[in-house]
Amino acid sequence: MASSDSTTLFAGNRSTDSDSGIDTWGLTEAPPGGHEADARMDVIYHANFYCIGALVVVGVVCNVLSMGVFASSRSLRRTTTGHYLIALSAADLLFLLGESLKWLNSRDTRVQIVNFAFVNTNDVLCKMVHCTRYSAKFLSSWITVAITVERFLTVAFPLRVSRLSTPHLARVCIAVIAVSSLALNAFPIWTVGIQAFPEFGTSYCVITRKDQYERWSMVVLRCGQLVVPSCLILVFTVIIVYFVTMAARRRQTQLQGQNCNQTSPQRSVETQLTAMLIAVAVSTLVLRLPYATAFYLKTYREEIWPTPIDAWQEYRLMAAYRITEIFAVLNYVLNFFLYCLCGSTFRNHLRRFIHCATKARLTGCPAGTSTGVSYLSHTTTKV
Repeated sequence: MASSDSTTLFAGNRSTDSDSGIDTWGLTEAPPGGHEADARMDVIYHANFYCIGALVVVGVVCNVLSMGVFASSRSLRRTTTGHYLIALSAADLLFLLGESLKWLNSRDTRVQIVNFAFVNTNDVLCKMVHCTRYSAKFLSSWITVAITVERFLTVAFPLRVSRLSTPHLARVCIAVIAVSSLALNAFPIWTVGIQAFPEFGTSYCVITRKDQYERWSMVVLRCGQLVVPSCLILVFTVIIVYFVTMAARRRQTQLQGQNCNQTSPQRSVETQLTAMLIAVAVSTLVLRLPYATAFYLKTYREEIWPTPIDAWQEYRLMAAYRITEIFAVLNYVLNFFLYCLCGSTFRNHLRRFIHCATKARLTGCPAGTSTGVSYLSHTTTKV
């Protein structure tokens, strides 16, 4: 699910939180602590740059593979959950493509990492990158909510779920979420733009209407994308785990006294589902909470510490923000590996998809073969 950077715009690859939109870290002042701290800051900037770049590449490949597996398998694409998983992979892919444009425009005045600056010189691209990233994060969050609600209906109302949750309703829900995401996250069009800074001899993509941006950011990004979806996903995940656990206990009671050591396939599916939900909840908290905390400590440091903080504290806040940002981007890459780890059927479909994709021209291997009902039709995905 999406991580929070609700007021994060960039001058290069730095978040902008001042009135001018230019970050005060590393742009005009020397790093704290002399040469030793300067070397440490270089390490952090380079680690952030190369790790995020690697994650973007891996994430694009993994999300494309996930979409290909879901779309090519009849047993996956015909299920309600399969529709949501395809949409989630598409949303994560869209965010990573927007993040790649931000990454390509990464700049450091002390160490010039790359020479691209098209987002900082083209007003259309400046607005487009932020609209794309914000919309994709919003879409990813609410698609995950929809998946969790669908799983709740499945375990809570198993006899009525065929009427409550259908592929047609899933497509309608995805369309509504997508349109809402685009509409609510269009505010960078009139709040973000190119601004020249003669003192630095360049221009940057920055917040041009701070008050309006902050109002939209508070409602859409902080509440709509972060707080509300996180609470909903947490509540429904706990309820799902409770229902699955109680069902497993009832089956165990029914099997007591019987001389049978066979494991029910349905029991195995629900056991994997429980493990998946726990992994989803833990990974979400581990990946999102540190970055959200570091972001808000950095952004509102003047309000949190009324007395001016020293240079070393500034440096530590910057380091925490840069390091946790890497884990936040990992949030959009992790789904594919969770599918492979928790779903043996997904691994089988993945092998078949790769085999067919590489040999289709020679053998005419069908891309839509499947055997039985997929485990992934019973699973959910990351928060």
